[in-house]
Amino acid sequence: MEKKLKEIKERIKEDKLLKSLNLFFSLNNITVYLVGGFVRDLLLGKESNDIDIVIDAPTSIVKALAHFLNGSVFYLRKREIYARVMILSEGRRIDVSFANEDNLKEELERRDFTINSMAINLTKLFKDEDDFFIDLFGGLDDLKKKIIRQVKDDIYEKDPIRILRAFRFKHSLGFKIEDETLKTLLVDKNLLEKV
Repeated sequence: MEKKLKEIKERIKEDKLLKSLNLFFSLNNITVYLVGGFVRDLLLGKESNDIDIVIDAPTSIVKALAHFLNGSVFYLRKREIYARVMILSEGRRIDVSFANEDNLKEELERRDFTINSMAINLTKLFKDEDDFFIDLFGGLDDLKKKIIRQVKDDIYEKDPIRILRAFRFKHSLGFKIEDETLKTLLVDKNLLEKV
């Protein structure tokens, strides 16, 4: 694991946009976390143009971020407000979620599968602190074993599309859906009728 995290650290530090993100949030004294599919893809050695971050800051900071990065901002609402910054010149986007830093565990727990529930404290990574990687639900182990496991049983009630995402990940990543997760998927499949 140490070797993989070292490789990821080097890749992040070489990424111009991630360096700019870190600079912007450091100048504003805000801790920023890389989360979700972006972290998963980094660990799998895949390129991703979609960057997911979590910050503890007012929503207005996103306008300043978009200006800093020469991008455009869009505010979106699902369960909670989040924003998307589009950097058209690079063909990349940044999805920003807002969470109290003390509630990072709750934010990661809201993710669908363990492989999407890991985080990287970008602030600590650029300060060369060793504890920059956060894995509270065994996502790294599931990634190594090529397993799709739900973080919680009720994830499909909140967003039934996650049922389809499980099968998409199964096929696109070549992973196996863990037995308990598969049972829950089959029990909750009728929730798709609400979509």
